Amino acid sequence: MSASIGVTLYPEDATDADHLLRHADQAMYRAKQAGRNRYCLFDVQRSA
Repeated sequence: MSASIGVTLYPEDATDADHLLRHADQAMYRAKQAGRNRYCLFDVQRSA
């Protein structure tokens, strides 16, 4: 079993739940691309 985790911060990255979940999802996919058992913090500059 492995875990890939995407992390976003309130209110720095977004102020509503929909955007926070989307940002966490984007960060999770970056973590998955980096390999197993990783986490990734959402970065506004990388999402543009």
